[in-house]
Amino acid sequence: MFVARIACVRFVLSGLLIIGLTLPMATLADTTPPARQQALKLGIYPYTVTTRVLPAWRPLAKHLQQSLEQPVMLVSAPDTGSFTERAVNGDYFLYLSAPHVAAWLDQQGSANRVRKLTIPAYGRLLTLEQTRYRTLEDLAGRTVATVRQGTFVAELLDFQVAVLNKTKPFTITIEAKPTHAGALRALLNGSVDAAFIAPIPHPHLLDLQAKAAVTVQRTRLSSNGMFLAPVSLGTEHAQRMGRLLDTFETENSATSTVLNTLVPSVPGQFAPINDEDIARLSPLVNNWRRGLN
Repeated sequence: MFVARIACVRFVLSGLLIIGLTLPMATLADTTPPARQQALKLGIYPYTVTTRVLPAWRPLAKHLQQSLEQPVMLVSAPDTGSFTERAVNGDYFLYLSAPHVAAWLDQQGSANRVRKLTIPAYGRLLTLEQTRYRTLEDLAGRTVATVRQGTFVAELLDFQVAVLNKTKPFTITIEAKPTHAGALRALLNGSVDAAFIAPIPHPHLLDLQAKAAVTVQRTRLSSNGMFLAPVSLGTEHAQRMGRLLDTFETENSATSTVLNTLVPSVPGQFAPINDEDIARLSPLVNNWRRGLN
Protein backbone atom coordinates (compact mmCIF):
# COMPACT_ATOMS: atom_id res chain seq x y z
CA MET A 1 0.00 0.00 0.00
CA PHE A 2 2.82 2.37 0.97
CA VAL A 3 4.71 1.55 -2.25
CA ALA A 4 1.57 2.30 -4.26
CA ARG A 5 1.22 5.74 -2.68
CA ILE A 6 4.86 6.61 -3.53
CA ALA A 7 4.30 5.58 -7.10
CA CYS A 8 1.20 7.74 -7.27
CA VAL A 9 3.05 10.81 -5.94
CA ARG A 10 5.89 10.26 -8.40
CA PHE A 11 3.35 10.11 -11.22
CA VAL A 12 1.71 13.39 -10.18
CA LEU A 13 5.05 15.22 -9.80
CA SER A 14 6.30 14.01 -13.14
CA GLY A 15 3.08 15.21 -14.73
CA LEU A 16 3.45 18.69 -13.20
CA LEU A 17 7.07 18.86 -14.38
CA ILE A 18 6.00 18.05 -17.94
CA ILE A 19 3.26 20.70 -17.84
CA GLY A 20 5.72 23.26 -16.48
CA LEU A 21 8.21 22.55 -19.24
CA THR A 22 5.53 22.91 -21.92
CA LEU A 23 4.06 26.25 -20.66
CA PRO A 24 4.51 29.15 -23.14
CA MET A 25 7.51 31.36 -22.36
CA ALA A 26 5.28 34.47 -22.24
CA THR A 27 3.36 32.95 -19.33
CA LEU A 28 6.58 32.39 -17.40
CA ALA A 29 7.74 35.94 -18.20
CA ASP A 30 4.54 37.35 -16.75
CA THR A 31 5.82 36.50 -13.29
CA THR A 32 8.77 38.94 -13.73
CA PRO A 33 8.14 42.50 -12.38
CA PRO A 34 7.84 45.12 -15.18
CA ALA A 35 10.93 47.25 -15.84
CA ARG A 36 10.91 50.71 -14.25
CA GLN A 37 10.01 53.49 -16.70
CA GLN A 38 12.87 55.74 -17.71
CA ALA A 39 12.39 59.33 -16.57
CA LEU A 40 11.84 62.00 -19.20
CA LYS A 41 14.14 65.01 -18.82
CA LEU A 42 12.58 68.47 -18.70
CA GLY A 43 15.44 70.89 -19.34
CA ILE A 44 15.51 74.45 -18.00
CA TYR A 45 18.09 76.91 -19.29
CA PRO A 46 20.46 78.04 -16.48
CA TYR A 47 19.23 81.67 -16.36
CA THR A 48 20.27 81.88 -12.71
CA VAL A 49 21.75 79.51 -10.11
CA THR A 50 20.36 75.97 -10.13
CA THR A 51 19.06 76.25 -6.58
CA ARG A 52 16.58 78.85 -7.87
CA VAL A 53 15.92 77.44 -11.33
CA LEU A 54 14.77 73.94 -10.43
CA PRO A 55 12.38 74.70 -7.54
CA ALA A 56 10.67 77.35 -9.66
CA TRP A 57 9.69 74.86 -12.37
CA ARG A 58 8.73 71.84 -10.24
CA PRO A 59 4.98 72.50 -10.63
CA LEU A 60 5.33 72.20 -14.41
CA ALA A 61 7.34 68.98 -14.09
CA LYS A 62 4.62 67.57 -11.82
CA HIS A 63 1.91 68.57 -14.30
CA LEU A 64 3.72 66.88 -17.17
CA GLN A 65 4.36 63.75 -15.13
CA GLN A 66 0.69 63.43 -14.23
CA SER A 67 -0.46 64.13 -17.77
CA LEU A 68 1.99 61.75 -19.44
CA GLU A 69 1.79 59.11 -16.70
CA GLN A 70 5.56 58.79 -16.87
CA PRO A 71 8.33 60.00 -14.54
CA VAL A 72 9.64 63.48 -15.38
CA MET A 73 13.05 64.59 -14.15
CA LEU A 74 13.73 68.33 -13.88
CA VAL A 75 17.29 69.20 -14.96
CA SER A 76 19.41 72.19 -15.92
CA ALA A 77 23.03 72.59 -17.04
CA PRO A 78 26.17 74.32 -15.71
CA ASP A 79 26.38 76.80 -18.58
CA THR A 80 25.03 77.82 -21.98
CA GLY A 81 27.43 75.60 -23.91
CA SER A 82 26.48 72.46 -22.00
CA PHE A 83 22.78 73.24 -22.26
CA THR A 84 23.01 73.82 -26.02
CA GLU A 85 24.99 70.62 -26.59
CA ARG A 86 22.47 68.56 -24.61
CA ALA A 87 19.58 70.11 -26.51
CA VAL A 88 21.23 69.28 -29.85
CA ASN A 89 21.83 65.70 -28.65
CA GLY A 90 18.14 65.30 -27.79
CA ASP A 91 18.72 64.79 -24.05
CA TYR A 92 15.54 66.69 -23.14
CA PHE A 93 12.04 65.70 -24.25
CA LEU A 94 11.03 69.34 -23.68
CA TYR A 95 13.12 72.33 -22.66
CA LEU A 96 12.96 76.04 -21.90
CA SER A 97 15.71 77.80 -23.83
CA ALA A 98 17.23 81.27 -23.81
CA PRO A 99 16.12 83.31 -26.85
CA HIS A 100 19.40 83.25 -28.77
CA VAL A 101 19.93 79.53 -28.19
CA ALA A 102 16.35 78.81 -29.26
CA ALA A 103 16.74 80.86 -32.45
CA TRP A 104 19.97 79.08 -33.38
CA LEU A 105 18.52 75.62 -32.72
CA ASP A 106 15.49 76.54 -34.81
CA GLN A 107 17.65 77.82 -37.66
CA GLN A 108 19.79 74.67 -37.56
CA GLY A 109 16.75 72.44 -37.74
CA SER A 110 17.62 70.84 -34.40
CA ALA A 111 14.36 71.67 -32.63
CA ASN A 112 10.64 72.05 -33.10
CA ARG A 113 8.84 75.10 -31.72
CA VAL A 114 6.47 74.59 -28.81
CA ARG A 115 5.65 77.83 -26.96
CA LYS A 116 7.29 81.10 -25.91
CA LEU A 117 6.95 82.97 -22.65
CA THR A 118 5.40 86.40 -23.17
CA ILE A 119 7.72 87.82 -20.48
CA PRO A 120 10.24 90.06 -22.31
CA ALA A 121 13.95 89.35 -21.89
CA TYR A 122 16.26 92.34 -22.35
CA GLY A 123 19.35 94.00 -20.95
CA ARG A 124 19.58 97.00 -18.62
CA LEU A 125 22.57 99.26 -18.14
CA LEU A 126 22.91 100.42 -14.54
CA THR A 127 25.28 103.03 -13.14
CA LEU A 128 25.65 104.84 -9.86
CA GLU A 129 23.43 107.89 -9.71
CA GLN A 130 26.25 110.29 -8.88
CA THR A 131 28.30 109.35 -11.99
CA ARG A 132 28.08 110.98 -15.42
CA TYR A 133 27.57 107.70 -17.31
CA ARG A 134 24.18 107.64 -19.00
CA THR A 135 24.73 105.51 -22.11
CA LEU A 136 26.95 102.61 -23.10
CA GLU A 137 28.96 105.00 -25.29
CA ASP A 138 29.84 107.04 -22.18
CA LEU A 139 31.62 103.98 -20.79
CA ALA A 140 34.32 103.78 -23.48
CA GLY A 141 37.49 102.50 -21.83
CA ARG A 142 35.61 101.64 -18.62
CA THR A 143 34.65 98.35 -16.95
CA VAL A 144 31.17 96.86 -17.10
CA ALA A 145 30.06 93.85 -15.05
CA THR A 146 27.60 91.37 -16.51
CA VAL A 147 26.83 87.66 -16.27
CA ARG A 148 28.75 84.76 -17.78
CA GLN A 149 29.59 84.72 -21.47
CA GLY A 150 27.03 82.85 -23.53
CA THR A 151 24.01 83.95 -21.52
CA PHE A 152 21.44 86.05 -23.34
CA VAL A 153 22.23 89.25 -21.45
CA ALA A 154 26.00 88.88 -21.90
CA GLU A 155 25.52 88.28 -25.62
CA LEU A 156 23.26 91.35 -25.83
CA LEU A 157 26.08 93.44 -24.37
CA ASP A 158 28.63 91.94 -26.76
CA PHE A 159 26.27 92.59 -29.67
CA GLN A 160 25.81 96.25 -28.65
CA VAL A 161 29.57 96.71 -28.50
CA ALA A 162 29.89 95.18 -31.98
CA VAL A 163 27.23 97.58 -33.34
CA LEU A 164 29.01 100.60 -31.86
CA ASN A 165 32.28 99.42 -33.37
CA LYS A 166 30.78 99.65 -36.85
CA THR A 167 30.82 103.45 -36.70
CA LYS A 168 33.99 104.07 -34.71
CA PRO A 169 36.42 102.16 -32.46
CA PHE A 170 34.76 101.39 -29.15
CA THR A 171 36.03 99.17 -26.36
CA ILE A 172 35.07 98.37 -22.79
CA THR A 173 36.37 95.83 -20.31
CA ILE A 174 33.71 93.25 -19.57
CA GLU A 175 33.88 91.58 -16.17
CA ALA A 176 31.82 88.40 -16.01
CA LYS A 177 30.05 87.43 -12.78
CA PRO A 178 28.24 84.16 -11.96
CA THR A 179 24.89 85.93 -11.44
CA HIS A 180 23.03 89.17 -12.12
CA ALA A 181 23.18 89.90 -8.40
CA GLY A 182 26.96 89.53 -8.49
CA ALA A 183 27.21 92.09 -11.30
CA LEU A 184 24.99 94.52 -9.39
CA ARG A 185 27.04 94.13 -6.22
CA ALA A 186 30.23 94.81 -8.17
CA LEU A 187 28.74 98.14 -9.24
CA LEU A 188 27.58 99.02 -5.73
CA ASN A 189 30.96 98.27 -4.17
CA GLY A 190 32.74 100.40 -6.77
CA SER A 191 34.83 97.70 -8.43
CA VAL A 192 33.24 98.40 -11.85
CA ASP A 193 31.78 101.47 -13.55
CA ALA A 194 28.48 99.93 -14.63
CA ALA A 195 26.44 96.74 -14.58
CA PHE A 196 24.57 95.21 -17.49
CA ILE A 197 21.92 92.79 -16.24
CA ALA A 198 18.41 91.47 -16.83
CA PRO A 199 15.34 92.55 -14.85
CA ILE A 200 15.85 91.27 -11.31
CA PRO A 201 13.09 89.01 -10.01
CA HIS A 202 14.19 88.95 -6.37
CA PRO A 203 12.66 91.62 -4.08
CA HIS A 204 15.69 91.85 -1.79
CA LEU A 205 17.88 92.70 -4.80
CA LEU A 206 15.44 95.39 -5.88
CA ASP A 207 15.90 96.94 -2.45
CA LEU A 208 19.64 96.62 -2.86
CA GLN A 209 19.54 98.33 -6.24
CA ALA A 210 17.39 101.17 -4.93
CA LYS A 211 20.18 102.28 -2.61
CA ALA A 212 22.32 103.85 -5.30
CA ALA A 213 22.05 102.26 -8.76
CA VAL A 214 19.85 103.59 -11.56
CA THR A 215 18.88 102.12 -14.92
CA VAL A 216 20.17 104.52 -17.56
CA GLN A 217 19.59 102.47 -20.71
CA ARG A 218 17.58 99.47 -21.88
CA THR A 219 18.28 97.44 -25.00
CA ARG A 220 15.96 97.97 -27.95
CA LEU A 221 16.27 94.32 -28.77
CA SER A 222 14.14 92.17 -26.51
CA SER A 223 12.94 88.62 -26.91
CA ASN A 224 11.40 85.73 -25.01
CA GLY A 225 12.39 82.43 -23.48
CA MET A 226 11.12 79.59 -25.66
CA PHE A 227 10.03 76.02 -25.07
CA LEU A 228 11.32 73.65 -27.72
CA ALA A 229 11.31 69.90 -28.34
CA PRO A 230 13.88 67.73 -30.15
CA VAL A 231 13.21 67.46 -33.86
CA SER A 232 13.88 63.72 -33.57
CA LEU A 233 10.63 63.30 -31.59
CA GLY A 234 8.56 64.75 -34.43
CA THR A 235 6.04 67.53 -34.87
CA GLU A 236 3.19 65.64 -33.22
CA HIS A 237 5.22 65.43 -30.02
CA ALA A 238 5.92 69.19 -30.14
CA GLN A 239 2.23 69.91 -30.70
CA ARG A 240 1.27 67.69 -27.78
CA MET A 241 3.78 69.48 -25.53
CA GLY A 242 2.23 72.78 -26.57
CA ARG A 243 -1.21 71.56 -25.58
CA LEU A 244 0.12 70.41 -22.21
CA LEU A 245 1.66 73.83 -21.57
CA ASP A 246 -1.64 75.46 -22.47
CA THR A 247 -3.45 73.15 -20.06
CA PHE A 248 -0.93 73.98 -17.34
CA GLU A 249 -1.60 77.68 -17.87
CA THR A 250 -5.39 77.46 -17.87
CA GLU A 251 -6.05 74.72 -15.34
CA ASN A 252 -3.18 74.74 -12.84
CA SER A 253 -3.21 77.24 -10.00
CA ALA A 254 0.59 77.07 -9.72
CA THR A 255 1.15 78.64 -13.15
CA SER A 256 1.17 82.25 -11.96
CA THR A 257 3.61 81.32 -9.17
CA VAL A 258 5.98 79.72 -11.67
CA LEU A 259 5.94 82.62 -14.12
CA ASN A 260 6.19 85.25 -11.38
CA THR A 261 9.58 83.87 -10.39
CA LEU A 262 10.94 85.39 -13.60
CA VAL A 263 9.68 88.99 -13.55
CA PRO A 264 7.00 89.52 -10.88
CA SER A 265 5.77 92.81 -12.34
CA VAL A 266 5.02 91.26 -15.76
CA PRO A 267 2.27 88.62 -15.97
CA GLY A 268 3.49 85.80 -18.17
CA GLN A 269 1.65 83.55 -20.57
CA PHE A 270 2.45 80.86 -23.11
CA ALA A 271 2.05 81.81 -26.77
CA PRO A 272 2.96 80.32 -30.17
CA ILE A 273 6.45 81.02 -31.53
CA ASN A 274 6.33 82.78 -34.89
CA ASP A 275 8.89 83.47 -37.60
CA GLU A 276 9.41 87.06 -36.43
CA ASP A 277 10.46 85.82 -32.99
CA ILE A 278 13.32 83.95 -34.64
CA ALA A 279 14.17 86.46 -37.38
CA ARG A 280 14.70 89.43 -35.06
CA LEU A 281 17.38 87.48 -33.23
CA SER A 282 19.44 86.59 -36.31
CA PRO A 283 22.01 89.44 -36.00
CA LEU A 284 22.57 88.60 -32.33
CA VAL A 285 22.81 84.88 -33.07
CA ASN A 286 25.36 85.50 -35.84
CA ASN A 287 27.48 87.65 -33.51
CA TRP A 288 27.27 85.01 -30.77
CA ARG A 289 28.29 82.15 -33.04
CA ARG A 290 31.17 84.14 -34.55
CA GLY A 291 32.51 84.63 -31.04
CA LEU A 292 32.57 80.88 -30.54
CA ASN A 293 34.63 80.19 -33.67
